[in-house]
Amino acid sequence: MPAKGCVAPRTVTERVRGPADLTLGKTVPPVYTCAQKGCRAVSARKEAIEQDWVNLLAMMQPTMEGLNQVAEMAAASWQHRKLR
Repeated sequence: MPAKGCVAPRTVTERVRGPADLTLGKTVPPVYTCAQKGCRAVSARKEAIEQDWVNLLAMMQPTMEGLNQVAEMAAASWQHRKLR
């Protein structure tokens, strides 16, 4: 169960609203809301969730420095193994 204020994929549906959807003459941005009828506990802007997702993916992307370290560790481990 997600913490209050968090949006989990199984508990939300995307309600995409565009500029054509007007509320009292104002445009309404696309948001993710809770799928449970009548629940207003969770609501988040689509752009915020998408940006958080992109940031998370960027944090998990390996860097060249990290890849070089893995290669060096593998070579050192192989040399150590050959000496035994």
